[in-house]
Amino acid sequence: MLQQLKARYEQYEQELHKVIQKASPGDGLFGMGADPKAHPCHDSFYEAVENWVREFEAAQPSPQEAAEAAEWIITAADAHRDTPVYWYMYAAQQLAAPLIERMEPGRCEALMVWYDQAHRKVDRMPAQQKIYKLLRKRARGK
Repeated sequence: MLQQLKARYEQYEQELHKVIQKASPGDGLFGMGADPKAHPCHDSFYEAVENWVREFEAAQPSPQEAAEAAEWIITAADAHRDTPVYWYMYAAQQLAAPLIERMEPGRCEALMVWYDQAHRKVDRMPAQQKIYKLLRKRARGK
């Protein structure tokens, strides 16, 4: 099932690449034209991941399966820094919240340490603060 999640990320990346290739050089300038930053593929990606998480949760994944999925969702953006897909993948990190609650404390602690190193506290948005706090709480066994 994790392959389906990865496929959604790959599809988003490919779709946005096509949108950018088709865009005219002036698209998006002064709010004119078909700005790739406002293309519906961004929202479609987010909704696809949200739906995948909902379906995955309904299947009652094991702590191991939940950890693999949460780790993918949380780390995917970092593999795409400085690319057009980064910000929506970064925003999608918050969708891992229900999966974190299923993870074993040790796995949460390792992911929390990684997260702390990858995303400085001052750079985190409220959604990322929430994810970090969930990781910390689960790492403590709560």
